[in-house]
Amino acid sequence: TMKLTGIFLLLMLWSCDSTRVAESRDDNSVYDLFELIQVPSTNRGVTQVKGDDPYSPAYKIFNPDLIPQVPESAFRDLIDSIHAERGFLLLLNFKQSKRTRGSLLTVEKQDGSGPVFEIVSNGKANTLDIVFSTENKQQVVSIEDVDLATGHWKNITLFVQEDRAQLYAGCDEVNTAELEAPIQSILTQETPASARLRVGKGAVKDRFMGVLQNVRFVFGTTLDAILRNKGCQSSVTTDTMILKNLNGSSAIRTEYTGHKTKDLQMVCGFSCEDLVSMFKELKGLGVVVKELSNELRQLTDENKLIKNRIGIHSGVCIHNGIVRKNRDEWTVDDCTECTCQNSATVCRKISCPLIPCANATVPDGECCPRCGTPSDYAEDGWSPWSEWTHCSVSCGRGIQQRGRSCDRINNNCEGTSVQTRDCYLQECDKRFKQDGSWSHWSPWSSCSVTCGAGVITRIRLCNSPTPQLGGKDCEGEETQKGHRPGWMAQC
Repeated sequence: TMKLTGIFLLLMLWSCDSTRVAESRDDNSVYDLFELIQVPSTNRGVTQVKGDDPYSPAYKIFNPDLIPQVPESAFRDLIDSIHAERGFLLLLNFKQSKRTRGSLLTVEKQDGSGPVFEIVSNGKANTLDIVFSTENKQQVVSIEDVDLATGHWKNITLFVQEDRAQLYAGCDEVNTAELEAPIQSILTQETPASARLRVGKGAVKDRFMGVLQNVRFVFGTTLDAILRNKGCQSSVTTDTMILKNLNGSSAIRTEYTGHKTKDLQMVCGFSCEDLVSMFKELKGLGVVVKELSNELRQLTDENKLIKNRIGIHSGVCIHNGIVRKNRDEWTVDDCTECTCQNSATVCRKISCPLIPCANATVPDGECCPRCGTPSDYAEDGWSPWSEWTHCSVSCGRGIQQRGRSCDRINNNCEGTSVQTRDCYLQECDKRFKQDGSWSHWSPWSSCSVTCGAGVITRIRLCNSPTPQLGGKDCEGEETQKGHRPGWMAQC
């Protein structure tokens, strides 16, 4: 009883301090990018128009290169807020031209070498693409079936917490995606010294076409509160969000910050019994975090074992379960090419040349437009692309592939015969025991020799799904080697 009384008093003191902080807080809980930029009325990059929100200015974008960058001091404050809350809430109104691809905002490197972080509305693929760089590798995570580039006003809320991104359009949850790294390790506190925050301007060519309004980062609140303010029914989170880090420290943040009252239950909405129950849940979360940490170490060990078994040496890359040799080049999707550079997979967007015609079309399976009609492209020798294969996993992140064949007797085909893209059907349920199952076999590797009898290799992974909570490992071979005598030319 004495312990509970002490906890009760500490929480009352904490809530009072939080109230004073909330009452004295400046505008650092909301970063309105257009307000920070202070776009001049004479700016030729935009023109002010009537927007979806009658109380805020809206800007039709003509040339985003002429829109000033967010001031460095405000950018630094924004990064500090992202680190303090391990994520952000981004609210945005926009009307994008139909089936266009354009950057909503980007953190671009000052040397012009590409984006550190970029949010792209891709009307061609019907996705919201999150582009980011980690350890000199550029990666793209896509939230699918978003229906944003329709020529109509859209009001979106993007909630990024650690390595998870969750998108809402209006009151409806659209989809979620997982980043390869926490947001605070992508946007580091050193980022403002070498990069700048821009609105509507892509780091490469993805200029936004349409109208932007209310581009705002919001902190010190919850996703549930934001949706309630939009008039949505409360069904996203509880009134209290409890965060626990790996060091075991806990932080309780309520949505009632700012109420002038000494009654803890009126401030937090919870009784002492509720608080005791929450602390028990925190203890349980500590066990979960420890288990996840152990699983991460186990995965690291398994990756080392797989590398040893298939004889991967220095300089080789593994991308989407496929082994690539140093300096190999391949296409991930229609507009992304990747290269293996000393064990690092470097991906880049394909740059398209100017087209000297008005009737250009984009062939299926390609990124850049061509003059003429699809019937004019038959001389390149490729067959049409096959349908995409089923996702290699039933939950979590997997891959899909499709292929095409070439008439090499009459044509010297250029390009790749196999394309690979990421897929994400649903999140894996980690609460139950689950046996492991094999993924699809990867395509065969290139031959180990350029002439004579060589060896080709292919692999599969035990991740469809991964065994968990004592589930059985996959049975059978994870590597296959084929001997092809006479497959290559005679030496």
